[in-house]
Amino acid sequence: MAEILGVDDKSLANWEVGRIEPALRHWRRIIRFLGYVPLPRPESFGERLTAYRVMTGRSQPSVARALGVDESTIWGWECHR
Repeated sequence: MAEILGVDDKSLANWEVGRIEPALRHWRRIIRFLGYVPLPRPESFGERLTAYRVMTGRSQPSVARALGVDESTIWGWECHR
């Protein structure tokens, strides 16, 4: 499974026991592997934006550039859930 997700065995073991969370760059493969999104169903705009970022493996700065807004705007939207 670690090979499929592109990580080492130690990282995978740490995820499984909750010692660390997967890095943003790994979420797309995790979601593809599982076949579903293992996150709570987003309700607010901020929650939906955060879920989108995680599912697509994008950072706040990346989304800010795509939307033509400052990174702090994305942070504010996500924090006001």
